[in-house]
Amino acid sequence: MNPILRGKPAGARKPDPKNGVNMFANWKSRPTLALAALVGITAVWGGTFLVVQDTIKRMPVMDFLAVRFSVATIVMFAVRPSCFRGMSRTAFLRAAALGVVLGLGYITQTYGLQHTSASVSGFITGMFVVLTPVMSWILLRRGANRNTILAVVLATVGLGLLSLHGWAIGAGELLTLACALFFALHIVGLGEWSAQYDAYSFALVQIGVVALITLVAAAPGGITLPPDGAAVRFERSRQQKEVRRDASAYGGRAFSKSEYCSRSRRRSLSRNLLRTGSATSSKMRPYSASVSRQNRWR
Repeated sequence: MNPILRGKPAGARKPDPKNGVNMFANWKSRPTLALAALVGITAVWGGTFLVVQDTIKRMPVMDFLAVRFSVATIVMFAVRPSCFRGMSRTAFLRAAALGVVLGLGYITQTYGLQHTSASVSGFITGMFVVLTPVMSWILLRRGANRNTILAVVLATVGLGLLSLHGWAIGAGELLTLACALFFALHIVGLGEWSAQYDAYSFALVQIGVVALITLVAAAPGGITLPPDGAAVRFERSRQQKEVRRDASAYGGRAFSKSEYCSRSRRRSLSRNLLRTGSATSSKMRPYSASVSRQNRWR
């Protein structure tokens, strides 16, 4: 049988206390430390949804993920460059396989954030908690108890209440649900394989694989770096100046933002102009352009 698929791989090794930081070897013997780490990671992870959703409005998804995981890979390798010493081929292949699953999870989650709210994305992504035992039962034939089945049912009901729009489900919710499935599969693989190898090198290979996948996907169009705060503020200021300049061309004087018609009327007028393709008179053209610009940055 292929050693990658066997439960006890050839070449598995215990973490070497002399090889870098050995704190990861004691997680099972120190459950309080492991629990505190998981709680801290969960708090940080929950706060990333709003940050990511705001960032992908300013740069492409694949470019964002490529920069994100490339930086993480470089930093992790710089902290412990000797972590790959003694890593077996089986360990590397298993970590790479989990890296592919992890990359698919982040890609579907980030694309899903473009089409749904951060709160809904966080809830659906969190369903990997109840999907993990389901995936474990499907792949490893490990039975799920009654509490697990009840949790799956409740989570499914919650998913329907949050994501169903009439009798249809949005694209963002579907992508995020796929992300939860990938994350559940990733956790099942970690549970089976990670304890047999050095945790740091095993994690670094996974992060590196995600960086490689997203770099390859983003490379054809060029990598767009995230804009800094000054650039974002400058762009918003430029857009506001354009709106006021166009308004002055329409009314003969510089209108402020508050002097425009109500938001509902602006949006209605903008939709009508887009539907007809152009303004009905030359006098309305500067006004229609300013309405479209203002709706974009609002």
